[in-house]
Amino acid sequence: AATLFDADNDGRPDLFITRDTETPLFFHNVTAAVGSWLKIKVRGTKSNTDAYGAIVTVWPTKDGAPQKFLVGGGGRLFTQDSHTVQVGLGNFAGPLARLRVDFPATKRSVEMTDVILNQTIEIREPSK
Repeated sequence: AATLFDADNDGRPDLFITRDTETPLFFHNVTAAVGSWLKIKVRGTKSNTDAYGAIVTVWPTKDGAPQKFLVGGGGRLFTQDSHTVQVGLGNFAGPLARLRVDFPATKRSVEMTDVILNQTIEIREPSK
């Protein structure tokens, strides 16, 4: 099984691999320049606590094309996707023009503007 995650919360994805009877492998990403990033930790309250199925849409600029991400549940072989979406924004200096999380099971959404980059934010599904 392989899991891609940010072990030290520095915006650079790290990799952990388990191998049947052999010692697991951990690859720590030490890339010098990572660029701008944003992690969105999505939590459900009414639909499901891990918010699987939620859709995160990011507009880096006001008139720019959106980027969409699905809060997964499919995972890979013997793993499970995280409920944290990591968005890589390269040389974009921000702030992020707009961010929306849609919770399809309840038809509720959360929207934010002028989001500061290079941080982790948590968005909870509205209860009403």
